[in-house]
Amino acid sequence: MNLNMSRLTRRLQEKIGESVGHRVDLVQADLRKIDKETAHFMLAYESSVPTTDEIAEFFVRQYNTKIIPELATARVCPEHNVVTVVASVLNLTRDYADREKMTPVIAECTYLDSAMGEIWEVKDSGDNKVLSRNVKDDIKAIVQARRNLMIDPKTNKTFASVDVSSSLMNISMIEEGDIVKAYVKGKLHEDCLVEKVGENDVQVTTADMLSLSLPKQAVIEVKKKKGGNVNQREVQKYFADAYGDKQFAKKLTKGMPNT
Repeated sequence: MNLNMSRLTRRLQEKIGESVGHRVDLVQADLRKIDKETAHFMLAYESSVPTTDEIAEFFVRQYNTKIIPELATARVCPEHNVVTVVASVLNLTRDYADREKMTPVIAECTYLDSAMGEIWEVKDSGDNKVLSRNVKDDIKAIVQARRNLMIDPKTNKTFASVDVSSSLMNISMIEEGDIVKAYVKGKLHEDCLVEKVGENDVQVTTADMLSLSLPKQAVIEVKKKKGGNVNQREVQKYFADAYGDKQFAKKLTKGMPNT
């Protein structure tokens, strides 16, 4: 697409957005599942950088409030026209007293709301107990079900294809000594030191000195590599081995420091 056509497309999308009330150029490009209820989303855009309100509105419209973003985790990569954000399945709760209207499945543990066909589990919430909805589908299934129903614009942006210089690098590149950002059980940990790297998980020490073992997918950003900048040659070799394509590896690492 030439430059003039790109400009015309952006103007058309802006006009449509003004008339329908939301960003029509904002699309889900990729996601990494962190756990059953949480994933790291990548959204691609064509015009201006989306605001937090526009990101929130996207999830409301796209997933009918079933999935909500954690806006504190949002990160913009303007050089790639993408924004990443962690989002989770909406966890609904009800008063513990509502169990009296339900059928016990496991006494004092789970209850069936026959009218809604939903299972509710007893959870502790501070000093009180609440009923928490048991989510049948994991977050990836909800996203796929939405895709099966609607025809969305296509994009070739993925976590793997985004230039590693943006620090949204492949999670397989995590090394001991890296400083990373992680999202664990609903909490964002800004500066975690990677102590040990396993095949599928990592052990980190958080800024407040908590020792955590978490899946690699829970690492949502590599903030600083061990020893400073990422070496272009090492990363290029990694991608060449991973994809079997040296030219593609060079493209992915273009602009990275070679020191």
